[in-house]
Amino acid sequence: MSEEQQYPSAGKQAKNIVNLVQDVIGDVLKGNQLFATDEEQKRRMDICKACTYYSEEDVRCRHCGCFLQQKTSLTASKCPIDRWKKN
Repeated sequence: MSEEQQYPSAGKQAKNIVNLVQDVIGDVLKGNQLFATDEEQKRRMDICKACTYYSEEDVRCRHCGCFLQQKTSLTASKCPIDRWKKN
């Protein structure tokens, strides 16, 4: 399977990253914690690993294209299909 078939378009992935960065900046400006706890990161990653969109090879989400080690660590992150939400 080619990367084009496996992940959203580069434009969609860029939009997803921009939205996440905006959410992170908003949280920082509000004085919220930037990183999720280790327990929350593990909970999120366990949910992702059980999902059909999870790419074990790349540790990425095939739905949004995000790299999950980073995405699950940020409190402002949320799953695009609502399997887990930001804290």
